Amino acid sequence: MTTHLLDPILIQVESIWFPTNLITSVPSNAFVDLVNLKDIYFGSNNIKSLGSRIFTNLPSLNKVYFSHNDLSNEETAEDTFVGVPPTLDISLESNTKLSYLDESKFKVLLDSVNRTEVGATYCGINGCSYVRLECDERANWICSNMDLYRSKLYGFLCLGGIYSNIWEYCGNTSLPLFV
Repeated sequence: MTTHLLDPILIQVESIWFPTNLITSVPSNAFVDLVNLKDIYFGSNNIKSLGSRIFTNLPSLNKVYFSHNDLSNEETAEDTFVGVPPTLDISLESNTKLSYLDESKFKVLLDSVNRTEVGATYCGINGCSYVRLECDERANWICSNMDLYRSKLYGFLCLGGIYSNIWEYCGNTSLPLFV
């Protein structure tokens, strides 16, 4: 178990909310052993990198928001998502530098969690805009396990090409994109 300077206080933390604070990274083991932690909100920062095992031993964790940041495959540790609880809903929406989901980093996330949101759709008076990901051979690992991932992965629109979403790319247009 990790020892924190403020153990008696930190062990009771249920929510961490740091929106719009110009945070650029989340270090390895950042939240380890905060067993009462339910929500993490780091939306609208400049987070580029996620360290190793930041979700280890967080049995109460339900929601994580890393939307509207600068996350990329290159600066996400191989084991960032090791230990995520199965009840977790995570939003990775509007990370425009996350152009695809690297299997070596995101498979453990999709295999484990309840729901993962990627991409994004914004509609206003002038129409809609989208954040899209690459639908190419790097997405084949998702296609190989559609039965599991179709109930967990939402918002995956394809960038360019002939396919509009990941399920169409995988050859099954009857699967849901949004729920």
